[in-house]
Amino acid sequence: MVKRLVFSLAAVLLAILVSTGVASAAVPAADWSIETFAKPTNFSMGQNAECEAIVREELLCDSYEVSAVNTGSRATEGPVTLTDTLPAGLAVKEVQFFWSGLAEGGNLGFLCEPASVPVRCNWPSALNPDETLKMVVYVTVGPGAAGSLSDTASVSGGGAGEASASLQSPNGPLGALFGVSSFSAPITGVDGASDTQAGSHPYEYTARIDLNNLIRQTPVGGYRGDTSVHDVKDVAVDLPLGFVGSALAAPTCTLSQLNSAEHCPPATRIGHILSEPLGAAGVESPLWNIVPEHGVAAEFGYTDVTHVSHVLYASVAPTPAGYVLRTTSPDVPQVALASVVVNVYGNPAARDGSGNVPVAQFTNPADCSGEPLTSTIHMDSWQNPGSYNADGSPNLSDPSWVSAGSEAPPVTGCDQLQFSGSLTAQPETTQGDAPSGLNVELRVPQSENPETLATPPLRKAVVALPAGLAVDPSAAGGLAVCSLGQIGLGNSVQPSCPEASKIGSVELETPALAGVLTGSVYLAAQDENPFHTLLAGYIVIDDPTTGVLVKIPGRLEPDPVTGQIVATFDESPQFPVSDIRLHFFGGPRAPLVTPVACGTYTTSAQLTPWSAPDSGPPTSTA
Repeated sequence: MVKRLVFSLAAVLLAILVSTGVASAAVPAADWSIETFAKPTNFSMGQNAECEAIVREELLCDSYEVSAVNTGSRATEGPVTLTDTLPAGLAVKEVQFFWSGLAEGGNLGFLCEPASVPVRCNWPSALNPDETLKMVVYVTVGPGAAGSLSDTASVSGGGAGEASASLQSPNGPLGALFGVSSFSAPITGVDGASDTQAGSHPYEYTARIDLNNLIRQTPVGGYRGDTSVHDVKDVAVDLPLGFVGSALAAPTCTLSQLNSAEHCPPATRIGHILSEPLGAAGVESPLWNIVPEHGVAAEFGYTDVTHVSHVLYASVAPTPAGYVLRTTSPDVPQVALASVVVNVYGNPAARDGSGNVPVAQFTNPADCSGEPLTSTIHMDSWQNPGSYNADGSPNLSDPSWVSAGSEAPPVTGCDQLQFSGSLTAQPETTQGDAPSGLNVELRVPQSENPETLATPPLRKAVVALPAGLAVDPSAAGGLAVCSLGQIGLGNSVQPSCPEASKIGSVELETPALAGVLTGSVYLAAQDENPFHTLLAGYIVIDDPTTGVLVKIPGRLEPDPVTGQIVATFDESPQFPVSDIRLHFFGGPRAPLVTPVACGTYTTSAQLTPWSAPDSGPPTSTA
């Protein structure tokens, strides 16, 4: 009689095991981020005639807008100075100064020195985390202005060091080509510096997108209007490989709440979004965690200055490097757009003052191979929309799509990461030499505390099944197989595997998403599989509620000495799993048959996480 059977064929595929490490604590500090933006995008002496016009209390002069944000986790100490070194040939018409903490957004231009070189504005007191100082320098263009104008802005003081930004803009006509002029996506800690600890939970992720676009200002009916040559239509941002996000780091807000006059509760805030030029339909809004629609893994909402609401969608996307998290903004409103800055908080509870239990929004990768953390953006325009693949992803061979990447420093400190977990299995029958179904459960306690290090995801599992556990030959007559074309590895097209090739089901729980994800186990075609082996299979997480679709192949080979079936899974996806339950179908067509001899049988598994060197030994056995 089979008393006990431990079987981890598919469970180890997604094992991401609990960490006991503690994050290396960076010292909380204030830190600066600074951006400068030219409005319009190209200056011209011909625009000077409009400079005397005032539209809604703003001049129609050419201008530089300089924004400095305290991106650290502590308030600044003492006075702060913003400076702007203007290009030669420009004359200052007026300087305005704004503080984000002023409810009415009033002009504090009296704190500025417009006649100084460079132009200066002085903030006399502390600036809290996430607060912004903005300086707008209105200028006229003289005959001495060069063909290419170089502006440099800086912020200093407050005990936060100094930061600067430079901008090149043309003087005269500009033939703007649609594209990304610059894209940056730093991953920072509480001190404002890059967070490079593997498995840590960063303080913030910031994406800054600057576009090649021609924007002019025009007075329209008492309003200042912005016109552009190209209008962004669709945007998709892929987060770095192994950089994991959570949809449960903050409470959720409904779409009806988002569309209401009050919008969403403060406790649902996970970040901030800003577009330039702000104009009549720009965006300067909190980013809220929204109850996801059916078929969406996570959803985030914001509003524009006219109080119209918009949403971003998060999904799991296959790339040549592996599965990554992707955020998509489809059908962006057709407005003048030159830049977008999105800040997403690593620990929303610590930023919104809600008193909620801290939950990490992000987790750093656990691969210390020295590769930079690369974020990638893809976008098209309303004037020249791009095409899509059958799985709904951008068809990047279409030149209408433009892409750009941003590299953050690689992670280090993988030797600080640990993992362990528990696995149980129970056959549906205890009779020897009989067809049997099998229920397998892997439980993985997860720490969501932002102050602890996460567990490294599983990279490779080598599993030796018990001697005597075999594939049931009698099941072969009724089984079909799934071909490579039908499974569609590397894309998000729904598999078209025959129903008769399904040999089991899977349920998965993750701390990153609400509810239970579901899927199936398929038998791969003989030799026509990624390993060209007699036996192979596919685990497919195909969850209709969240839209998550992940396909994972497994290789099966008999040991030439013992005859035991050895399953190898390599380059596994990097996602956190707290509980995974697999059910292999039973009955007369069950794919497995129990050993002939009675006794206790154990499956051995050697697990190597992403934190271990490529050539290193397994970190754990099960």
